[in-house]
Amino acid sequence: MKTCMSVLVLAAVAGFATVARAQPGSVNDLYIISDTQNEIYQFERNGTYVPGTFPGGAKPLVFSNSGQVRPISAYTGAFGGLNNNFFIGGFGGVTEVDGDTGAFVRAYNNFRAEGVDVNPYNNNLLTGGPGGMQEYNTSTGTLLRVIPTAAGNDALMRVRFNDVWVAQWNSAAYGIERRDYATGNVISTISVPFGPHEIDFGPDGNLYATALYESDAATTGVWKYDFSTSNWSLFAAASAAGGTGSYPNGPHCFAFDPINGDLLTAFADGNIHRYDGVTGAYLNQFGFVNTKLTDILFKPVPTPGTLALIGLSGLAAGRRRRA
Repeated sequence: MKTCMSVLVLAAVAGFATVARAQPGSVNDLYIISDTQNEIYQFERNGTYVPGTFPGGAKPLVFSNSGQVRPISAYTGAFGGLNNNFFIGGFGGVTEVDGDTGAFVRAYNNFRAEGVDVNPYNNNLLTGGPGGMQEYNTSTGTLLRVIPTAAGNDALMRVRFNDVWVAQWNSAAYGIERRDYATGNVISTISVPFGPHEIDFGPDGNLYATALYESDAATTGVWKYDFSTSNWSLFAAASAAGGTGSYPNGPHCFAFDPINGDLLTAFADGNIHRYDGVTGAYLNQFGFVNTKLTDILFKPVPTPGTLALIGLSGLAAGRRRRA
């Protein structure tokens, strides 16, 4: 769970923000996924690339290479679980890699899985698998249940409090469903005017989604759904960062910086761009990797104990108030 988890841990990790030089696996750094290379690249929050320990394709040294991630066409990712690892979903399955070293830990399945998320309250993994969402125990790798969804095997999901929000990759037909996590039942559905490519929650509590495959430059970028008005609006335009409005120049993904709130997006042309997280105004180019980039992850949690503590307090808050 990228965005809302990052916001919750802000106070817990503030003391780590002044580390002089990041090392592989450092907290508060960005981790960028490539599906063509099946690699993960690490950047400091100032845009400095951090060489990893594995020989890579797009960079000489990378955090995780194709031998660790596996040739799954790595597409989306999440951070968490009992051991604070990265979980990478792709068209060829889901892989867990060590959050400190980038080394291979476990393969969960070989099914197509565009979406992955980790529930911070029970540390379970959700993947977009055949027939719906699959839930796994991250300690044992055991499949716990399958939750059928209208989105089928292209499910994108984000856990928030007692709910899981589900969209179908690149399809507006099913909208974005809010489902009860425990039962899987639909609570409500939000219509969406584009095919969502990734969904997440921002620091302001609103829902955000990327529009990648739109042919009109005026509609490509990161969109915001304001719960107070029940309206979508283009928040961060891809055209501001040089995107033309059609693949491969639209943003595949986004993530909010857990420290300063900036919005970062990654593009298929290898560029990583930064926007103002409050206004959506374009700020600058953050970094570049000469390959197709598909997701951005932050590593905001310093210890498993902190994650457990935050999960318990978040669950209590979730029971008091539904987002």
